[in-house]
Amino acid sequence: MDDNGAELGGIDGTVFRHGNGKMYYVYTSGALGRMPGQWITEMIDPLTMSADVVYFRGPDEPWEMNQIEGAYFFYKNNVSYLAFSVGSTWDPNYAIGVMSIPADKDPMVPENWDVGTNQPVFLRNDEEEVFGPGHASFTYSPGKLFDGSDLTITMLCFLFPIPVQYGICE
Repeated sequence: MDDNGAELGGIDGTVFRHGNGKMYYVYTSGALGRMPGQWITEMIDPLTMSADVVYFRGPDEPWEMNQIEGAYFFYKNNVSYLAFSVGSTWDPNYAIGVMSIPADKDPMVPENWDVGTNQPVFLRNDEEEVFGPGHASFTYSPGKLFDGSDLTITMLCFLFPIPVQYGICE
């Protein structure tokens, strides 16, 4: 909710446990007239979010195509990594970016997040016929959780370069 009690609706919510031991909820919203970007709030307990909500990543770069969504976290060497999708799921230019934050930094402070090269890490590749990689999730091999080995990514992808048109069946 904002300061006036208005709901800040959103999509693609996910919970992560940061290196400080606290849980946070991250989601996408275009609330308060902002472009759809990432918002974060601390969790009071596994079912309750704090009323303090912070907009910490907006689509500010051209490659982000006016929308950030689909947050997913993975962890390595006391760092929390946030993979996110940019653009639209039906667009062949849909892509994945990554940002990170060390375990000793407060994720509620936007300046504490490292955007790295601030470029997509998975993107359209016409030569390899890969279009629209996005909305990723990550899986570790059994017994490997949090050590960063054997990390596997699963993502949405198209094998054709034209935008998907929903509702058309032939």
